[in-house]
Order: sequence, then C-alpha cells, then structure tokens
Amino acid sequence: MPIKETGTIMGVDLGIKNIAVTSTGKFFKAGVLNDKRRQYAERRSKIQRKGTRSAHLLLKRMSKRENSFSRWVLHNISRRIIEEAKRVGASVIAMENLKGIRERTKKRGKSHRHRISLWAFSKLQKFIQYKALEEGINVQFVDPKYTSQRCSKCGSVCQSNRNGSVFRCRMCGYQVHADYNASKNIALEGKSSFLGWVVCKPAWNREPVVVH
Repeated sequence: MPIKETGTIMGVDLGIKNIAVTSTGKFFKAGVLNDKRRQYAERRSKIQRKGTRSAHLLLKRMSKRENSFSRWVLHNISRRIIEEAKRVGASVIAMENLKGIRERTKKRGKSHRHRISLWAFSKLQKFIQYKALEEGINVQFVDPKYTSQRCSKCGSVCQSNRNGSVFRCRMCGYQVHADYNASKNIALEGKSSFLGWVVCKPAWNREPVVVH
C-alpha cells in the first residue's frame, strides 16, 4: 500500500516491564513473555548440567518452542499496535533506535534479561515495521537521547525527572508514567522530521489503557 504523505505521528516506547507503550496511552505488558522465557531459562540450566546427547537434543527442541511462543506473543502485540495506529489515524509510527535501548537495558537488568530484551525489541520493531508498511503507515527511528528525561509537556530536561516508573518534571510539575512520557517524546522527535504533522496523543485527562 502507498505510504501516506500527511497525517499524524504515534510514538512507541519499548521497555522491560512494559514491552511497548504508545503515545496514545496504550500499555502492552511484557509479563507473559518474560515469565515464559524465565521458565525456559531455569529448565535449560538444569538440562545443561547433564551434558548428554539426549539433553542436547532436548535443548534444541526447547529452543524452537521458546522462539515460537515468543514470536507469537510479539506478532500479537505488533498487530494491536498497528490497530491502535489505524484507530487514531496515524500515518507514521516513531520508535527509538535500538542502540539507545541497548544501553538502557544494560543499566537496568542482568545480562540474561538484557539479551532477552534486545531479542524481543528487535523482533517487535521488525514486526511493527512490515505490518505498518502493509497498511501504508511509515516507520521512523529516532535518536533516543533524553527521551526518558525530557518533559513531554514543557520540554525541560533533567536526569532526576525520572524515578523508576514515575516521571515528575522538576520544572513544571507534570507527573505521569515514565514510559508514557517517553513515548510522547518519541512522537515529538518524529514530528521534527515531518513539518506540519501532528503528534498523536490523547487529551491530558485520558487514562492510559493497559493491555496484557
């Protein structure tokens, strides 16, 4: 489908607890995916200690099942993100460059969680990208610098604005979920490359929607 040349931009922030949060206020939890991969990791550790050929074959089968389940979850999340973009009439979906996410996960999680997150982020971005193009929606990757520290309401940047999942601007006092604030900053970053376009976000009094 031809790419639309005018319209609105929806930002998508990727994270560990919430694997995706849109600037329209939808939260997609990573709990199911993280729990399943954690279970596989524990089983894999026990089987590896045996060191037998049958154990090796079992590990290969487990790996295929794990990847199949993870891909199924990510396909469903990407589909719902595209549905959200279509619902609000977004013509561009903006996401962070994975290089920035790589640094973020190193700081927040153990090495195993870091690898899981990178795999999931990369797959999810690819699924979003090809599904978006099928719908005529463009995908833009933006510089992740300061997206988690900048206030999406007044634009001020301060490292202490974010405390875990809470974002509270030291300048204007605006308080909101940190991932939600980041998703709106991502949309704003995308807007700078499309003059005359509108950032797709809900009214300030709208409650975010959590999708499990």
